[in-house]
Amino acid sequence: MRRRTFMLRAIPAWTGVAMGEEPSEPRVVWLEPNSGKPSSLIAAHGQHLDHKSTGELWLRRDGCAAMTRIVEQKPDLIRFRIPASMPNGWYDVSLYSAARRRIPSSPAVKLLVS
Repeated sequence: MRRRTFMLRAIPAWTGVAMGEEPSEPRVVWLEPNSGKPSSLIAAHGQHLDHKSTGELWLRRDGCAAMTRIVEQKPDLIRFRIPASMPNGWYDVSLYSAARRRIPSSPAVKLLVS
């Protein structure tokens, strides 16, 4: 008797993505530049960053969080200003949906305020 072996491609359930599909959750992939002074303009590049999907962009680190001012928003780009009173340090970029639900970021994108 001949034994057949099948290979299954598993995708973790937490991704919420079927094979060949692009994630539908907004996400930031990279920043340009990845550092800046308070009040500097930063471009966040990613997916599903339009007004319908993304409402707010926050900078967070231990004990400090601030909502940024979005000055331009497209499906693949959010241009924002670092808040003027932001202390120096590394910050995680966090997105909130238009319905004000925090969107988990994976992998984390960081911004250096200096």
